[in-house]
Amino acid sequence: MAHTPGPWAVRHFAGDHGRATIERDRGTDNSRPFHPVCNICEIYGLGASGKMTPEAEDNARLVAAAPALLAVCKAAEWGYEGCASPACPVCGGIKPQAPECRAGYDWDGSGYGHRDDCKLRAAIEAAEKGEPS
Repeated sequence: MAHTPGPWAVRHFAGDHGRATIERDRGTDNSRPFHPVCNICEIYGLGASGKMTPEAEDNARLVAAAPALLAVCKAAEWGYEGCASPACPVCGGIKPQAPECRAGYDWDGSGYGHRDDCKLRAAIEAAEKGEPS
C-alpha cells in the first residue's frame, strides 16, 4: 500500500485561522486524545469571518475520509467472493474467475473484468496508481 494507512482525521489548531491539517490518527491514551503519526496535508480556506470557509471544511473532511472510501470501493468491487461469477456493481463486468472455478469448462477468461468505462475501476486505479479517473 503506497499511501499512509488510515484512519485519518481533521485537526484544527488554535490560532491557525483558515487552516486544517489532515493527520493519521494513532489512537488514544490516558494523557492525550490525539496522537498524529504524520501530516498528510493541510487545507487552507480563510473566510471573511477569520474561520475556514464551509467549502474548505468539506474538502478537509473528504480528504480525511479517503482511506475509508478507498477500502469501501475495493470491498464493493466484485460484490462478494466465491466462484459464483460476482459482477461489478457499477459496470456489470464479470469478475475473472480463479482457475479452480473454471475447472471442467472450456473457457479462456477473455471478455471478463471491468468494462473500459467503469467508474469504480477508474476511481480505485486513480487512488492506487495516480492515474486520472
